[in-house]
Amino acid sequence: MLKGTTRAAIIELARQEGYTVEERCPLWSELAGACEAFVTGSIKMVVPVVKIGGITIADGKPGKITRRLSELYVKYLERWLE
Repeated sequence: MLKGTTRAAIIELARQEGYTVEERCPLWSELAGACEAFVTGSIKMVVPVVKIGGITIADGKPGKITRRLSELYVKYLERWLE
């Protein structure tokens, strides 16, 4: 994991929403049981991950936490750009 500004902002927003944030690489064996997953980046912001190496994450659709953090990040950027 790289320490980027988008990642740092998403972590802070998640904590403000009351989510527990655990910073580590997931184990391959944990993927099948994951409720949802996402990656962050400065260009794409919050990107849902629905499949990894043939393993479908949850129901194969972006989860509510991913969608919520994406919304919060857009609002964060809008405030920052004012």
